Amino acid sequence: MECFPSQFVLRARHSSQQSLVEGLNRVWAAAPSAHVCYEASVIIGVGIDLCRIERVRRSVDQLGDAWLSEVFTTKERRQYLGVADMGFAFARGFACKEACAKALGCGFSGGVQPRDICISDVGNCFHISLQGPAWTRLRRMAPPKHVPKFQIDVAIFGPYLSCTVIIEGVAI
Repeated sequence: MECFPSQFVLRARHSSQQSLVEGLNRVWAAAPSAHVCYEASVIIGVGIDLCRIERVRRSVDQLGDAWLSEVFTTKERRQYLGVADMGFAFARGFACKEACAKALGCGFSGGVQPRDICISDVGNCFHISLQGPAWTRLRRMAPPKHVPKFQIDVAIFGPYLSCTVIIEGVAI
């Protein structure tokens, strides 16, 4: 794929730029292979969620396993139940799920449920895996010849936890 037609020529706006522009035009003429563009990554979706940590702690304490099994996969519950501050761990997981659902462009609607998005926490690295309607939606969103890649950022602001999920399509 060529970025510029072969007759592409730069024009100087001011006389002070003339010699620079002439030099660039000579380089372009001498090296036509330098005109090749490579397909770059594209942003498929962006989602942001702000979660009050104490609210999730209360849900974990008051609603217990009924709420946890509705929102989190078995793998996530096993992972978060072993930590010192379970409320914080579940709040972080919930905010990541919400941000991911928003990045998919639907939130928790159109068939996408919280359990369709699984957040794995390995050390300080988060991994997102999708299944069911969430996976189907992602496949429809991704451009041809692009592989989806998730970028996740979690930040704490006093009593709040913020999560940003960017879905990037990486050209293959």
